[in-house]
Amino acid sequence: MASGAGAGAFYDAPAFSGDISEAAQVAQAFPDAAEGTTLRTVGDGVIEASGADGSNSMWYNSAYYDEPDAPHTIMQSANGVDWYAMQQHAQTPEFESGAAAAMYNQAQFQEFMPGYEQQISSVDGSGCADGHFEVRHENGSGTMFFDTAQYAASRGDYQVFEDARGGQWYAVRGEASVEHKPVYENGKPVYDGENVRSVSVETVRYKQTPARFEEPKPRKNFGSKPPRRKR
Repeated sequence: MASGAGAGAFYDAPAFSGDISEAAQVAQAFPDAAEGTTLRTVGDGVIEASGADGSNSMWYNSAYYDEPDAPHTIMQSANGVDWYAMQQHAQTPEFESGAAAAMYNQAQFQEFMPGYEQQISSVDGSGCADGHFEVRHENGSGTMFFDTAQYAASRGDYQVFEDARGGQWYAVRGEASVEHKPVYENGKPVYDGENVRSVSVETVRYKQTPARFEEPKPRKNFGSKPPRRKR
């Protein structure tokens, strides 16, 4: 068994550039990889896998990384070493910002999440890059959606919805609320006598929201614990 600081390289796969011309090398290195899969080496023990169907995920070598908590499958390389193939993140439509985009976003959301029957008034897609977004309803309440590939299930109440592209989302309901925010001018709070001036802002209060999965953690000792191998 290989040991020492560089032991991971003993269990590594060939370097890939992501070019389709490497199909034969991909099939040789990962016999179970779907036909048309391209691989691109992005770091020690880390590969980006792209499928012919447009899917994309990161694979982590068990010689370099502990098994992650986030959803994943196991891909075995030709040398018998397990690679953690992370579940692809769900993809949202291109929601636009601003009040003028309300009707456009409503239509985008209804097409994207056909199983969600409650009418919505607006969509806040500012968190889409982090795997979540929010919709508001006419009564002031809201619902936050969290990608199940990136977030663990909340301890509170939630529902699971499937989008039109097959992605799974935790839906957490929130109640209408009012928040008092201080007024600032030139970076300083504005006072009315001894009290800081504030304005009332309509918001949504969520009792609990899911926690995001951590990135796969590098293994601390290559020599004392061999990588995962299927038996």
